[in-house]
Amino acid sequence: SLSNTAWAFAKCGLWNEQLVNCIADQCLVHITTFSTQSLSQTAWAMAEWCTPNERLMNAISEELVKKAADLHPASIARTAWSFSSLVLSPARLMDMLSDRAMRCIDDFNTEDFAQLSWAFANMRLADVNLFSVMASGVQRKISGALPAELANIAWAFSKVNVSNEELMAAIAREAAPQIQCFKAAEVAMLTWAFAVAGLHQRELMTEIGTQVSSRIERFSPPQLSHIAWAFGALSLNHTDFMSTLARHLWQSFPSFKAQG
Repeated sequence: SLSNTAWAFAKCGLWNEQLVNCIADQCLVHITTFSTQSLSQTAWAMAEWCTPNERLMNAISEELVKKAADLHPASIARTAWSFSSLVLSPARLMDMLSDRAMRCIDDFNTEDFAQLSWAFANMRLADVNLFSVMASGVQRKISGALPAELANIAWAFSKVNVSNEELMAAIAREAAPQIQCFKAAEVAMLTWAFAVAGLHQRELMTEIGTQVSSRIERFSPPQLSHIAWAFGALSLNHTDFMSTLARHLWQSFPSFKAQG
C-alpha cells in the first residue's frame, strides 16, 4: 500500500523529492480508503521526511477525525508526534486525539506516553486533563521504561508546567539505576525537567553528576550548560561534577586559560 511504501522509505532514511511528492499526490487521491493505521503511518513518514505537505496533512487530519473510533494507542501517539514534529496542531485533530487517548489510557505503553506527552508539550498544548490522566497511566506502566521514554515524559510535563510530583518521583526511581544508559541529550533533558519543576531528587541528581563527570567529553557545550544550570537552580553542589566541568571548560577554551 502507499502508506507502507512511505513508511518503508522513511524508516530507511531514504528521501527523494520527486518520490515524496508522487507518494503524497497518490495518497491524496486514495485518502478516503485509508485505515487509521495507514493514515498515521503516512503522517509519520512525512514527519520523518520533514515534509509538511499542507494538503496531505490536512486531508489526513480530516480523515482521522472522521474515523476516530478506530484509533488505537500506538496510532494516537504516532499521529500526535508526527503533526507536532511538523509544527502542525489542527485544533479538531488534537482535541480528538486527547479525547481518544483518555478513553483508552489503560492500553498505552510507555513509548505511547512518551510520544503523546512530547507532542502536546512541543506544541505548548497544556491539556491539564490529558496530562493528569497520563501521569496516573505512566506510574502504572513505568517499570522497564527506556531512558528516552523517561527523559521525554519528564521534559514534557515540565515544559507545559503541569509537573506531577508523584510521577516525577517515579521517573527518578526508574532513571537513577540506569542513568549510565542515558544518551547525553537525554541526561540534559531529564536534568532540566527536574530543575524546572523545582524537584531535587538527590539520589537521581547525584547519579547524574557522577555519570556526567565520567563521560563529560560526550556532552556538547549547550548540554553541559543546561545541566550546570539545573544543579545551580536546585542549589545542589556536586563537587566532582563541578570540578570536572571547570577542568573541561579550562581545557576547552585556551583563551580563557591565557587570561587566567
